[in-house]
Amino acid sequence: MNLTKAVVLLETRYKPVKEWPDGKAIPRDLPEDEELKKAWEVIIDSRNQKTPKEIQTKKTKDVYKDFSKHKEEMKQDILDGYSLRELSKKYGPTDMIRGLKRVKLYDLFKKMCPLKIGWYAYNGQNTTFFKNIEEARMFTDSPSREEFYRKYRKNGESFEGYEFYSFQEFKEINPNVPKIVDEYLKHNGEKVTFLNL
Repeated sequence: MNLTKAVVLLETRYKPVKEWPDGKAIPRDLPEDEELKKAWEVIIDSRNQKTPKEIQTKKTKDVYKDFSKHKEEMKQDILDGYSLRELSKKYGPTDMIRGLKRVKLYDLFKKMCPLKIGWYAYNGQNTTFFKNIEEARMFTDSPSREEFYRKYRKNGESFEGYEFYSFQEFKEINPNVPKIVDEYLKHNGEKVTFLNL
């Protein structure tokens, strides 16, 4: 007997659904009838099954169970410029944003986003940070590393002799990236130029 048949049978021969008891035992006032008992057993089985929400909650708990143990490691990975995809691959959950919110690292991740998509002019000593490629493209219609330092000027300073790097490339050539990241985070991303770092 399926659930629909059981409900119809019990509604017609026992009581309306609204008046049914909530428990999982056979009610005392259920008429002595084998068919009604079987129908009530179907109802009990359906009540014993977990709802999709309960299943999802359990899965969520399992996924994020040991998440807080990795908080410091995750923080360092975020500061190293890991993307959501890389974090998800390393720590497991597909919904990494929810995971970062659980361990209170989401704000740090958001603050790091401009640094990761930013571009860096570097001459071995001085660094100038551009929040995005558009800011760096103002110098030409077809930006390239060579044209960058020839045509772009900022505050009257020539960028000749500077090289143009993405965040990942910049991390590899400049040992002061952690200082730059700290400085950026201290100013909440408002300061865009870092010199002599």
